[in-house]
Amino acid sequence: MEFTFYELGFFFFIYSFIGWLYEVVSSAIVQKKFVNVGLVNLPFCTFYGILAVFVTVFSRGLYGAWSYIGSVISVVAIRWFVGMAGEKIYHDKIWDYTGKRLNIGGYASFVQALILGAVAFVSKHWINEPLVKAYNLVPSIVGLVIICALVVIVFIDAVATLIVLHGKGKNTERWKKVDEQFEGISKSLGDKIFSYIAKRLKKAYPKKKTADENVEQIKQAEEQMK
Repeated sequence: MEFTFYELGFFFFIYSFIGWLYEVVSSAIVQKKFVNVGLVNLPFCTFYGILAVFVTVFSRGLYGAWSYIGSVISVVAIRWFVGMAGEKIYHDKIWDYTGKRLNIGGYASFVQALILGAVAFVSKHWINEPLVKAYNLVPSIVGLVIICALVVIVFIDAVATLIVLHGKGKNTERWKKVDEQFEGISKSLGDKIFSYIAKRLKKAYPKKKTADENVEQIKQAEEQMK
């Protein structure tokens, strides 16, 4: 199935947001805190959006096992490229697979690629088409305006992030405020998700204490011993 430029734009943003949600929920469960994992401040993890568009465009002629293999290769290639580019821009690794088996320079992991490749395979064959049908329910002019607005907003977010990070450019303080406003949006949404996950975990495992609760209990015991 062929997709228009704007439909691919829709894929980029919807999968970037879904990827951001996945990463936030994972961090809430594993690290017990909100972590904004995106390359920008807004609630988008652009790696997932880039991956979705790349797989959709460059493996559209592949089916069956070849389609899955193409998805796995796409994951490795994009993880490596985005990881390397991110390190050069941010002067730090945005993810690090060093020490993991079958990794490439710490930027990509074949083990993770097998999993994400399966997700990309399923998305390409069974999820993309329903998503496009949902997108096309919106009047075309409204859909175009939304996609174009999101492109502009994410671009401004990326520029603000880079200016604040490197401290170069005019009106740095003004860009810093823009950066903080975008970050506030993600933090507000992320905190609500984290709060919901924490409540659900506490309800599901009422006897299981978090690391913070254990630390607090130790501190109280130490105070009583003084």
